[in-house]
Amino acid sequence: MGFYERVENAPIVAAFAAFSNVVPSGGGQCQGLSIDLSGTIVNQTVSSAYYCQLADDLQPLISVVMIIVWSIIALRLFGTA
Repeated sequence: MGFYERVENAPIVAAFAAFSNVVPSGGGQCQGLSIDLSGTIVNQTVSSAYYCQLADDLQPLISVVMIIVWSIIALRLFGTA
């Protein structure tokens, strides 16, 4: 039996296999913001999806920044060990 098979059959891996269905792995949708103000003086429903477009536009930049941040944290952690 090879290394990969031994790791795949390890008890710790089997224990966490059940969590694969609990945490979603992508495919999410941005829900638009909608606030019902019909009972107030405004008397209308206010809605916006601007932050969805903003999040889509900034996602590549945020990903790069977070990779850099986590890399620096990992280097500091291993450097101080």
